[in-house]
Amino acid sequence: MKLSLAVAAHPEDTIHQAMDLVLLADQALNKAKENGGNQICSATDVRKGSYEHIDLNPDIHSLGEKLKKLTKRSNQSLAEATFAFAKTIELKDHYSGEHVERTVHYAADIAQALGLPADRVEIIKQAAMLHDLGKIGIRKEILHKNSELNPKEMAEIKRHPQIGVDIIRPIHFFQPVIPLILYHHERWDGKGYPYGLKKEEIPLGCVDCRPCGCVSSADLRPAIS
Repeated sequence: MKLSLAVAAHPEDTIHQAMDLVLLADQALNKAKENGGNQICSATDVRKGSYEHIDLNPDIHSLGEKLKKLTKRSNQSLAEATFAFAKTIELKDHYSGEHVERTVHYAADIAQALGLPADRVEIIKQAAMLHDLGKIGIRKEILHKNSELNPKEMAEIKRHPQIGVDIIRPIHFFQPVIPLILYHHERWDGKGYPYGLKKEEIPLGCVDCRPCGCVSSADLRPAIS
């Protein structure tokens, strides 16, 4: 994860009211992020560089390139934060942490063996990393239960794909992985969840490969899904 810091100080930085100090710090933080993040920027740095790179007659292309860079950095920061959030599932359900690593490995290997393009393989890897994100909203006693789940508990566990999608939906960067997360427990025979899709109705990259249905928390841990 990246860390960007901003510094503004009085009386070193001339201000007229307290809020000016906050605004100076905010400008310095934006400067640090524009330069790639993971650095410290002071209000003095902002003043020194304020007009060095500003084109008073910017063309559409240069503005577009700057917007593209800022969007990419923003997407990367959101992705890093979300992946870190997904890692917290391991604290709630230790098995999920180990399962995620195996799933990413197998999913990437299978996608490459199928000859999928590199960008599609990357989407599948991201989905594999985030597919159980929704477990963060499932009660720990259900995740850790070693006996058969009752119908009410099973209904709750089946909510985790939708919970995961609801978490990442606002992040534009992750839009391509939404179907893979939502349908990762659908089965080829149509007996999966949440929608009972079957065969080619299921998007490539998210079919559940188990031969039988889920009846306990142990069964909810496929080698590949």
